[in-house]
Formats: sequence, structure tokens, C-alpha cells
Amino acid sequence: MPELQDQDTVSIEESATENSIPMPDDYGRDMYRVYSSLSLKEVNIRGSLKVLERLYTGQETTDFIQDVVVVGKALWFRPLPVTAQDLTLYYYRKPVPVEFDDADDEDLDLDGIP
Repeated sequence: MPELQDQDTVSIEESATENSIPMPDDYGRDMYRVYSSLSLKEVNIRGSLKVLERLYTGQETTDFIQDVVVVGKALWFRPLPVTAQDLTLYYYRKPVPVEFDDADDEDLDLDGIP
């Protein structure tokens, strides 16, 4: 659904020692694009943490992040950056719940559904 497409920017600290950070609070599903402010290129989105780990033998470092994967509500990345950078994430956000006034609950008509 196009109206649920969203984007947010996350910051990765210089010389990060952790390989993951939390996803934005409104992240719902299906991250479909990641853009690096440092490399000015798209970052590869891998299908699983297992695939991401196969690409790297340990705690390699480089100037910019090249590969990411979402696992649960965490964004895992490789290799570890030696320079702080921002990643712009494009994804589908959680839908905003519809709230109704309790007094009108009996008279609700949601698209013809009684």
C-alpha cells in the first residue's frame, strides 16, 4: 500500500562495536531500499542474517557499510564502519490505528460493514 511507505534516517556511530541498531519505532515490514550518506550509494539488503554472516569472516572494518539485513526489530550491518554515517531506510510503516468516540460505537458503518 503506497500510503504506508515511509523512510527514516538512522545514525551509525564512528568505530561502532555493535553490529546492529534498533529499527525505527514505526517500522512495520519489508525494508526495500537503504541509502548511505557517506558512500552516496544504495546498500545491499540481504535476505537473512545467515547470508550476511557468510559474506564476512569476522569484525571487518571499512569506510562505509555495504550490506544490511532486518532481523525482528533490529538492523544488522556489515562491515563495521570506521567513520560515522547515516543510513536512510525505506520501508512500510505500521498502520496508524483508527480511534472512535465511544458514544458513537453503536452507529459505526465501516465501508458498509454493520
